[in-house]
Amino acid sequence: MSRVPVRFGLLPAVYYPSYRLNYFRIEKENDQLVIDYVEIPKTPERELTWLQRLVILGNVPKSPEAIPARTTIDL
Repeated sequence: MSRVPVRFGLLPAVYYPSYRLNYFRIEKENDQLVIDYVEIPKTPERELTWLQRLVILGNVPKSPEAIPARTTIDL
């Protein structure tokens, strides 16, 4: 959940849902530890009410930083 300030100062902030479904695969290759990151795409359902969408109009939080698809570590 990301806190999004509203356009009108007297109302409480709105908490915007975000999802990141993923899994990691860890294996050893040629004296290296290889970590593969796989993200499962999913679009969140509309969980905000029309009033919440109105008070944060155009103020949607940024998507989270990308995670590298593959990381290798020397052993």
